[in-house]
Amino acid sequence: MTLPFITYFRESFGRNLLNEQIRSHASLFHGQILDVGSGSRRYDHLFNAQITAIDLQPDPTRNITYGDIHVLAFTGEHFDGVICFEVLCYSSNVRKALQELLRVTKPDGQILLSTPFLLRDSGDRVRFTKRYLEELLNELNVKNVHIIPCGNAWTIIWDILRTTILETRSKPMRLVLSLLFLPYLLLILALGLHRQKTPLYTAEHVVVITK
Repeated sequence: MTLPFITYFRESFGRNLLNEQIRSHASLFHGQILDVGSGSRRYDHLFNAQITAIDLQPDPTRNITYGDIHVLAFTGEHFDGVICFEVLCYSSNVRKALQELLRVTKPDGQILLSTPFLLRDSGDRVRFTKRYLEELLNELNVKNVHIIPCGNAWTIIWDILRTTILETRSKPMRLVLSLLFLPYLLLILALGLHRQKTPLYTAEHVVVITK
């Protein structure tokens, strides 16, 4: 039996909250969907759809083919939906990338995106505020869009502590730090602080677009 709080040691609050949002929106998708920047196809099981997975690093063992978000090798209005998680932050041309996602999506199709904000530096190029996303999508004439903030100051602080603990070289010190800060994690979960919505601090944004 796995204790509930262990999942927040295994993965960040940001990732756990993102997973929740993906699960809650998966039912919007059907037919053929494109997974851009698929990585390991970790979300396939959530979607009742036929998924085409592409990535800059193809993996034949997982049926992931090469694909560049800036030049998608598909005809216009080809897919019933598109999913693209934690990819736009690496793009050298975000506008072009979004245009391509919109181009290959059928009318009334769904696009589900996620973009990190206050998360650890993973070598990405850009971080997205809600205002920037709204303005950019408005410039692209995207009207039906819902931007959902994930995380807050409480979860961000935990994620910083978690990463620092996991990167501590000394095993005994890692154990001491884990026990020292565990009450903070338990307090967040017990009081539901990770569910609070605050305008000042956001770990990342989930974007739901209906074309």
